[in-house]
Amino acid sequence: MFVSPMLLQKADLEKDTYLQNNEAFTTELKADGIRLIYSHWNGQTKLYSRHGNELTQFKHLGNLDLPSNTILDGELISPDSQGRPDFDNLMQNFHSSKIQYPLQIIFFDVIYYNGKNVTHLSLLERKKILNDLIPEKDQNFVQSQWILGNAASYFKAIKQYDLEGIVIKRADSKYTISRRSQDWKKIINYKYLSNVCIYGLRRKEFGALLSFENGQSAGMIEFMNKEDRIKLYSHARKYKKKETDDLIFFDKPLSCEVRFRNFTKKGKIIIPTVNSLTS
Repeated sequence: MFVSPMLLQKADLEKDTYLQNNEAFTTELKADGIRLIYSHWNGQTKLYSRHGNELTQFKHLGNLDLPSNTILDGELISPDSQGRPDFDNLMQNFHSSKIQYPLQIIFFDVIYYNGKNVTHLSLLERKKILNDLIPEKDQNFVQSQWILGNAASYFKAIKQYDLEGIVIKRADSKYTISRRSQDWKKIINYKYLSNVCIYGLRRKEFGALLSFENGQSAGMIEFMNKEDRIKLYSHARKYKKKETDDLIFFDKPLSCEVRFRNFTKKGKIIIPTVNSLTS
């Protein structure tokens, strides 16, 4: 059975100072992977993405010994040699018919336990249940490690190790299915890069083609606010150089600063967004 997961709100530790060392909140790593609902229901174990798609290519991970009718919330990652999530390797596993890199599920919550809906319990009570469900010596399945408070120092540490970010959750929070809640917040370890060029557009589905200053492809921006899109399309009309069935190329690139999470192994920017656009 699929359950739509509880979602996170974005936060900023510098602005939301009450979160920095507040022991009313738990702090844990935001792992760079795929959100996963692990359902052991009516004798069948199924793995779902946050959108309800069954992840059949990872069905070999369906061997966790759970009580009947139990549903867990977690993150599917591909750990590197140092145990850090490697999103590139995870995506290669995701798009391949053969698993090429190690996989691991990090569990951080329980939604149903032994046929009972436990979403009304506090986060700390649900964590206690989860602690009894996850084996200690199986590296395929681990429980997310968390602490009370200390968000500022935790975030400083994950920046030093170049990890994705942290998640801060109110310790007494209930699990609100299919909702984004102020009780759960994510702090992303964003990176910024200036002098990135937009040199073209995808014609059908929106996408802005990016390159670095040296002309090397940097990837694509797929989300942009309305004001920046207006600037971009105005630039495209003015400086359109050539076009194909799929792409439009500019005679003069448009400069921007992008905010992003990391680089792929091939040097492309992961999940870039425009931070500022020079028209």
